[in-house]
Amino acid sequence: MAKRLILILFPLPVLGSLIITEVQIEGDLADNDYIKIHNPLDYDLDASGYRLRKKTSTGSESSIRVFPKETIVPAKDYLLWANSKQDFHLKIGADLWSTAYLAKNNSIALFDPEKNLLDSLSWGQSEKGFFFKNNFEDNPQANQALKRKKENSEYQNDFYLYPEIKEKESIVTETIEIDAFKPEIEKKHFLRALLLSLASGFFVLGLKKIT
Repeated sequence: MAKRLILILFPLPVLGSLIITEVQIEGDLADNDYIKIHNPLDYDLDASGYRLRKKTSTGSESSIRVFPKETIVPAKDYLLWANSKQDFHLKIGADLWSTAYLAKNNSIALFDPEKNLLDSLSWGQSEKGFFFKNNFEDNPQANQALKRKKENSEYQNDFYLYPEIKEKESIVTETIEIDAFKPEIEKKHFLRALLLSLASGFFVLGLKKIT
């Protein structure tokens, strides 16, 4: 009997492609969003016609930015997209911008001009998002970014939250009992002192009468 070979095919990244390395979905303002893209190659890459797209948690898809002609990403360098509201793109020196925005439970993907999926990233509960490569369980908080991990100067597939926001440590207040004013005790001391004082007074008066 002839043996049958079954191949299970998984989507592979396109060789020589750009990768997503950092994402912020909220800064001081809700629209302070940016996406950082890296060229890991040893030569400049023409990214004209590349597309950044996003999906909401319900699967609704829309464009973030189509890269214009003559968009060149230098070797080992980065390209930065940012939201343009409130001139945020100017404040961080973005290379590309638009009024598109990111939110919790979203996913983003990068396509080349032939619509090949190059890289993607989802975060939170994005059940109908882009699930090509990187899925992160948590949503970034304000001024917190999702950053791609690096090992030996090489980017990996895993992401992490930066900066790490630690839960506020609970402050334990220890109650120190101080021997404060206690009415019932003070009253007893007062009555005792008063009786001693009266007794002393009568004793002195008695001595005077005797003498």
